[in-house]
Amino acid sequence: MRIKDEIGETFEDDFMEFDLTLVHDLLDDINNNSAPDLYQAEDLRRRTIVGMRMLTQYEGRLIKITNYLNSKIPAIRSKYAIHYTNEGKKDPTDKTRDYAFKSCPDAEPFEKTLAQATAARTVVQKKYELLSKAHYMYRDLCLRQSGMMPLDGSKNTPRSGSDDDQGSDIIVKQNSVKSWV
Repeated sequence: MRIKDEIGETFEDDFMEFDLTLVHDLLDDINNNSAPDLYQAEDLRRRTIVGMRMLTQYEGRLIKITNYLNSKIPAIRSKYAIHYTNEGKKDPTDKTRDYAFKSCPDAEPFEKTLAQATAARTVVQKKYELLSKAHYMYRDLCLRQSGMMPLDGSKNTPRSGSDDDQGSDIIVKQNSVKSWV
C-alpha cells in the first residue's frame, strides 16, 4: 500500500461521500451492549481498531483538502484584486483593491467547501476519540476478564475479588462509555 492509496490522488476528493456507516454501527453496538462477555468485548475492541484506521485515512484526506483550499482561496482573491477596476476611474486605490480581495465572488464556492471540510474533519476527530476511549476500555475489560490485570488496578498483585466485583466494575466502565456516545 502506498501513501497515495491512503490520502487519494486528487486534491478535491468528494469528502461528503465518505462512508461512516461502519463507525455509526459500531458506536450503536457499544451504546446498546450493557455488560459484554470476553468474546463480545474482544470483538468490539477489534472493530474499534478497524474504525479508527478508517477514520485516520479520512482525516488524512480532509487535512489534504483543507490545506489545498486554504492556499487556493487567497490565490483566487489576489488574482481578482489585481485585475479589479473601478467603474468610471482609471486606477483603483489600495482600499478598493483590499475591498475587492475580501469580497471576491469567485472564492465563495471554495470557502463553502472549506467550511464543510473543516466541519467534516471535526466530526471525524470526535468519532476517533470515542472509538479510542472505547478501544482502551474494552482492552482493559478483556485483560481483567482473562485474569491478566487485577481488578484493583495494581500491577504486582494477583487477581483478587469475586466475579460479582468484576461484573459491577464492567457495568460502571460500560456506562461511562455510553455517556460519551
